[in-house]
Amino acid sequence: MIGGRVELSGTQIEENDAIRDGGGVLALQKSALVLERVRLFRNMTRTGHGGAMTVNASTAEMTGSSVFDNVADAGNGGGIAVLNGGEIAVSNTTLAANVASFRFADRPGGWGGGVYVDKSSKASLVHATIVLNTARFAAGIASNSTVSVLASLLSGNLGASKAGECGGTGHIESKGWNLLMEMGECRFISRAGDLMGASPRLGPAGLYGGAWNVVPLRDGSPAIDRIPLAVCSGGLDQRLKPRPAKGGCDVGAFERQPDDVMP
Repeated sequence: MIGGRVELSGTQIEENDAIRDGGGVLALQKSALVLERVRLFRNMTRTGHGGAMTVNASTAEMTGSSVFDNVADAGNGGGIAVLNGGEIAVSNTTLAANVASFRFADRPGGWGGGVYVDKSSKASLVHATIVLNTARFAAGIASNSTVSVLASLLSGNLGASKAGECGGTGHIESKGWNLLMEMGECRFISRAGDLMGASPRLGPAGLYGGAWNVVPLRDGSPAIDRIPLAVCSGGLDQRLKPRPAKGGCDVGAFERQPDDVMP
C-alpha cells in the first residue's frame, strides 16, 4: 500500500514471495495500517527487509495476530522490519520461527529474526511473545533506535554470530514485567518486574482454542500470574481469552486459562 489507511481483520496472508521489501505486506509513504487478528505465515522477501511485513515511513498497529515462519532471505527483519521513520505498535501478538538471513554468512542483512527497527524508526511491544526466531545477529529484536517493551516474553531466539534475545546499536526500553531468557548484547534498560535468565517453560505452538497459532505456557512457567493485578492492564489475550484468567496477568501474548490442557 502507498499512502492512505488500510484496516485488516481476521485475515490470512500466507506464502507470498517478494523480491524486495515486505514479503507479505508493504506499507509506504505515510500509510496507516491496522491489523487485527491477522495471520502472516510463510511469506518471504528474497533481497529486501521484512519477511512478513515492512513498515516504511508509515505507521502500523498490530493486535491479536500471529507472525510465523516468515523469511528475509538476504535482509533484516525475518518477521517485521520498520524503516525510514516508520512506527509500529504490537500487542497480544506472537512472532515465532521467523528467519533473517541466517544461512548465508556472505549475504547482507541478518539482523532481527523477529523484529528489525532501523535508526530512524520506533516500535512498541505490549504482551508480545517473541520466540524461536533465527538470525545472524539479535535474533529476537534488533533495535538501532528505540523499542519499548511491556509484559513481553523473549526466549529461544537463536543468533548465529551473537547469542541473545536482542541487540543492535539502539536500545530496548523496558516498561516493566518482561521475561528475557538470555540477554546477549542487548542494551536493555530494565524496570521493576523484569525477569532475566529464566526459562519460560513453553509448550509447542498450536491454536489452543484461538484462531491462529500461539506458543503456550506450561505448568510452572514463571511467566504465569507474574504481573500483579494492580499494574495489569487487563483485556483479552491473543486468543481473545480473558486477561487476567485468575491471580495476576501472564507475560506474553498467551494468558493461561484454568481449563487449558497442555500436551
